[in-house]
Amino acid sequence: MSVVSDALIPLITTVPAHGDADAVAAYIERQRGRLAEGAGYSFAIADRGTAWATSLHDLRRLQLFVEPWNIGSWLAAEACGYEREGLLRGWELIGDEYKDMYVYGRLTSA
Repeated sequence: MSVVSDALIPLITTVPAHGDADAVAAYIERQRGRLAEGAGYSFAIADRGTAWATSLHDLRRLQLFVEPWNIGSWLAAEACGYEREGLLRGWELIGDEYKDMYVYGRLTSA
C-alpha cells in the first residue's frame, strides 16, 4: 500500500492525494524549503535504527500528534521513547472537522 492510497494522509500532511510524477516532484520541492521557512523538518525513515533526529544540535524536543483511535501509532511512539503528555481537544483540522490528538514528546540529548 502506498501512502497516497490512504485517504487520511493527504488530509493531515502535504503529501499529494494523487501520486503522479508532477505531484510527487512538487511535494519533494516543498520539503526543501521547510526548515528555512520555519515550517519544520522533513523526515524520512531510512532504517529503524537511525538516531539522526535526536543528534541534531539545535533540536531540543520532538513532538508527535496522534489521534486517540490510532492505537498502533501511539504504541509505536511509546516504544520509541515518546511520552504521552496530554489530550489536545479539537487540535487538528482534518478535512472539515477538528479532531482530538494525543500529544507525545521526547527530549533530545542536545
